[in-house]
Amino acid sequence: MEYLNTGGLFVSTIRKTEKSPDYFGAIKVDRSYLKFLMESTDADGIEIKLGGWKKESKTGNRFISLSVDTYVKPDQAKPQPTEAPKDEWEI
Repeated sequence: MEYLNTGGLFVSTIRKTEKSPDYFGAIKVDRSYLKFLMESTDADGIEIKLGGWKKESKTGNRFISLSVDTYVKPDQAKPQPTEAPKDEWEI
């Protein structure tokens, strides 16, 4: 994974049982985006939207390339609290 907010799913070639996953992989998410998500909701679960593309590696292995959708509609962004200006004499 060279870029933030990207990853991949690959066909699992080592399935030991019927319950083993068909695909495996990882996604690398930008820390500042995770912080934004954490601060923008009070819910226990946070939904991260993904996009996926069928691709083939240089060695011929097929996989699904993943990308985190970081677009946030302006009306969905939680307003950030602003600090009141401090009196210059206030400690």
